[in-house]
Amino acid sequence: MTHDYGHVEQFDMEVPAAPELRGVGNYQEPKTFKVRASGNVHMGKTEKEKLSGITNKMENCSGITNCRGFKSEEVREKVDGTYNITYPIVTASIDLLAKRNWFMWGGSVSFNKGMSADLIIGANTKYFEAGLSIGAWMYTRKFNYSGTQYSCDQFLVWEDFSRYFFEDSSTTGVTLTYGGFASIYNGPISFNFSFSVYRPDPAFPTTSGGSLFAKEGHTIANFDMPLVMTEYFTVGYRITDRWEARMGIANTLGEFRGWHWSAMGGISYYLK
Repeated sequence: MTHDYGHVEQFDMEVPAAPELRGVGNYQEPKTFKVRASGNVHMGKTEKEKLSGITNKMENCSGITNCRGFKSEEVREKVDGTYNITYPIVTASIDLLAKRNWFMWGGSVSFNKGMSADLIIGANTKYFEAGLSIGAWMYTRKFNYSGTQYSCDQFLVWEDFSRYFFEDSSTTGVTLTYGGFASIYNGPISFNFSFSVYRPDPAFPTTSGGSLFAKEGHTIANFDMPLVMTEYFTVGYRITDRWEARMGIANTLGEFRGWHWSAMGGISYYLK
């Protein structure tokens, strides 16, 4: 029996800004229900973020560390990773917002490099609201990586390793998102802040589909992708009871050094 272990050493992946989660952004009467459709435009360029401190240790590798002749110094543990921070040009969402007394809750479906579904809960008062959100995001991103495949034979004799380069120009992953929001408002004007956090999908794709993250029981990546957080700061103006215009900035940061900014604007229509 031959033991194999794929070892990721370098990756480069597209990391889109997390979807924006919003509350009502204004006072909502108790025992009412609102439906809101929104569209947004972002103006931000793609920026590279070099990651640091990532190691891919040779652990849980189906006995390969027991091979005769195995030398840990031959295994490259440091991983060279790059995030390409991007802002989708156009995003859209449909929000369902309900309220009883001061307590509000709802759901949102967003279109942002894919589709996300979120639940929100919070408090909505006469001049202020705040809340939390949790959801799942299925998004598409460009992703390529390379690494080394190590192997030893059934007699646990260490063999020469071969280097393979795995690439996929585009793939779809699913990740959990969570965040919060807050607004202050008076009359038609509102000032809004929200943040969404996610860890990029860790599955390393193959050109034939599927994942090499745990192919045939052999771990290929023994590390977590650094967390990504996107903050939104906007000013809203209710033109009428039905229409609202917004503008502001977005900032993507996380478990890396840089901050990445984008200008944004949007318009919302309240169906109910």
